[in-house]
Amino acid sequence: MSDRPVVGTRPVLPKFLREWTWFSAPAPAERLAALRIAIGLVLLLDILATYVPFRYDYFGPGSLSEPDVFSSYFQSPRWSWSLIRWLPQVFTPDVICSVWAVAALFLLAGLFPRVAAVVAWAIAVSVNNSAGYFHNTGDFIRQQALLFLALTPCGAMWALTRPPGSPRTGPVAVYPWAIRLMFIELVVMYFFNGVYKVAFSARWRDGSTLHHVWHAPGWARWSPPVDVPFALSAGITFFVLAWELLFPLLVLIKPTRVPALVIGAAFHFATFWNLEIGPFGLYALCFYVPLLPWERLTPTESAV
Repeated sequence: MSDRPVVGTRPVLPKFLREWTWFSAPAPAERLAALRIAIGLVLLLDILATYVPFRYDYFGPGSLSEPDVFSSYFQSPRWSWSLIRWLPQVFTPDVICSVWAVAALFLLAGLFPRVAAVVAWAIAVSVNNSAGYFHNTGDFIRQQALLFLALTPCGAMWALTRPPGSPRTGPVAVYPWAIRLMFIELVVMYFFNGVYKVAFSARWRDGSTLHHVWHAPGWARWSPPVDVPFALSAGITFFVLAWELLFPLLVLIKPTRVPALVIGAAFHFATFWNLEIGPFGLYALCFYVPLLPWERLTPTESAV
């Protein structure tokens, strides 16, 4: 990427990270821009489909986020915070959804994207902390992705407003620490999910998890079209478990890296489509977006 100007602040890294080219060498800004667009799109769909139709049930007087319901979240030792709790007369259900949706649109279009990411992140954290009943730990990756966007020049490409000091046209590069950390997060998330399942879930150990999930109304969006043999569901259960536990090794070995990532993307799409787990699958797929060579869509320097 030596032919591209580098946008953004170079992070101060320990020596071993500075010398690790994969983590420190500038990367095409299109990959960060693609992440911004994907997160903005999924967040907008999430707000419109999940929150807007039930906004008065989720927020405001008599809702699931009544201050007394989650008061323990805001006390020692958690000390959580929420704009909704601090300013209830300002952050009404309509204001929450409207401001959040506008921030998602700004991210999508690249209009002051870092400011939009900060606003979207602050509301996401406030929503999670104010109403824990209708969220799960998978929602945390939404906040993490938004925070990464807020800390990086995510508008360096494919944006209506580029960061100060960056060229107004032409391809640029960015320091890749954020998208590398997101990939490392995937590795850690999969591996320790596998460890947890082996250590604490008898159903994962005996292969019956997917059999029960596919037939549980609280998990499955719809019943299986055919009666799935237990041997098949057990085989898929063990396959998923092995993939999670071996994922760190699979992505280190070049011949198995792409197949492991394809399996991961297929896994998240399948779970989003078939299981009642909210938009976690879509947000997880966003973490895969920076791995694709989006820079091939940008004209060469000479063409620009």
